[in-house]
Amino acid sequence: MPIGQSGPLSPMYQMVPATQPAPMHYAYKVAVPKPPKFNFAAVVAIVVAVLFPPAGLGLAKSARRECRETGERGAGLALIAHVVAAAGTAMITLVVLVLASVFAFGIYQLGNGIAEIGEFLSWLRSLF
Repeated sequence: MPIGQSGPLSPMYQMVPATQPAPMHYAYKVAVPKPPKFNFAAVVAIVVAVLFPPAGLGLAKSARRECRETGERGAGLALIAHVVAAAGTAMITLVVLVLASVFAFGIYQLGNGIAEIGEFLSWLRSLF
């Protein structure tokens, strides 16, 4: 048959009157996939990252790896936990360093004060 001309339609493609339902040749059963489950370690990581950042840092790293390997949801939450825990750990480290330097300076000043007390006592003894 030349291009542009139409011939008789095959029985599968013939028009069906509107009063009759269209024949159903195949019944498809479509399985809707379940979404992947949520990684519980990611939820725990965000809580621990707020309460105790150094432990949250390790847990968040572990949760991110699990999400990547298993395809579970929660990788974004684990990333947030990782950032919060890293910032918290940095702040704790900074506070500990400041307190240690203040303590060391106090010990230094105390040593100077004791030396001055010794000098004062020597002066006082020279008076009598």
